[in-house]
Amino acid sequence: LKPGLWEIEFIMEIPNQPQGGIKNKMQQCIKEQEASKGPVFSDFTKQNEQQRCQMKNIQYPKKGSITYDMVCDGKTTKIKVDYQSTNTSYESIATIETEGQKFTQKQKGRYLGPCKK
Repeated sequence: LKPGLWEIEFIMEIPNQPQGGIKNKMQQCIKEQEASKGPVFSDFTKQNEQQRCQMKNIQYPKKGSITYDMVCDGKTTKIKVDYQSTNTSYESIATIETEGQKFTQKQKGRYLGPCKK
């Protein structure tokens, strides 16, 4: 990913939720260090600052696909992500299993330009 200001759209599809889940669109400044991690891990750094999380069992079963376990406060969440990316855009679909629940998160991102100061 290219460092700079990105528009990121999340769609969390959760069974039995009103309107099928949660939608959110935001802008985020992605720094050089985060951008080098690619579309799957670019915002993990920010999440990990808020929670005490570790990523374990990271595997790349095929190009554009990754599976891993995220352990936060002793609870394990299994995640499988399929993605396509360029320097200025990405799309991903994640299947997430945690505490007996399974849901899908779709994400799109596009580069807007340099970060605002």
